[in-house]
Amino acid sequence: MDFFEEFKQLKLSAPRCALFNIAGQNSDYCAYARYNKNCYLCVGNDYDEDCYYGYWLYHNKDCTDCSYIYESELLYDCVDCRKCYGLDFCQDCQGCNDSWFLYNCHGCKNCYGCVNLKQGEFFIFNKKFPREEYLEEVKKYKARPITEQKAAFAEFLQKHPRVFMHQLQNADCAGDYVYNSKNSYACYDAQSAQDCIYAANTIKTKDCTDVNFMYQAELCYECVSTEGFNCNFTYVCWECSDLEFCELCFNSKNCFGCIGLKHKEFHILNKPYTPEEYHKKVAEIKADLRSKGQYNGTLPEVFFEG
Repeated sequence: MDFFEEFKQLKLSAPRCALFNIAGQNSDYCAYARYNKNCYLCVGNDYDEDCYYGYWLYHNKDCTDCSYIYESELLYDCVDCRKCYGLDFCQDCQGCNDSWFLYNCHGCKNCYGCVNLKQGEFFIFNKKFPREEYLEEVKKYKARPITEQKAAFAEFLQKHPRVFMHQLQNADCAGDYVYNSKNSYACYDAQSAQDCIYAANTIKTKDCTDVNFMYQAELCYECVSTEGFNCNFTYVCWECSDLEFCELCFNSKNCFGCIGLKHKEFHILNKPYTPEEYHKKVAEIKADLRSKGQYNGTLPEVFFEG
């Protein structure tokens, strides 16, 4: 039986976790989550507090029904917002406060129904109002049924141009929703990426290729939900280094073809080896896979079975 057949058998016999949730307080029903407090039904969230029904949240507080939100507070039904406070029904905003129905606005506060506005205050549908008049008009708009408000904003939004990509504070980057990054190509929803290619949903990654849902990773290839250094073909491996063909491993290093290990080192197919035996055995397995054309940067179908 070759390596991938043995790996398949290990996959079929290894137990699986229902949720991946580390160091959470009163946040039992969050998945792919770490260091959260009082959060419920969030997926892919780290360092959040009092957040509910969210996806890909990072360093937020009191946010509900939001996706791709960073370092924000008191947001409801918002998407792709960063460093914002007190927003409802907003998208693609940064540094905005106390506003409703914004799209692609930066540095705005006390605005309603605005699009592509920068550093604005007391605007309604991109029209400037005196403070007192703004407060009176906003009360009238907010008193309408929410379906009418959404319909009115959707109609107003169609009258304005859309940016073709969203980037900020980057150097030599191509992709969309890329921030504070350098020398990265075809990256999407990437924060603080450097020298990465074909990456999506990443935070603080460097020298990574073909990866998704990564956090604080370096020198990783073909990985999903991996945090660590020098990992290839891994899935949900957190705080690890020097892994290949591994799944669901935590705080482990120098493992090859392993599943479900914690605080382990020098294991092959979940069996322990001495450092000398491990490196010799791994070299033999790789040589065999190369001779069969199976160690060439892609995964054979058997890897996905089971």
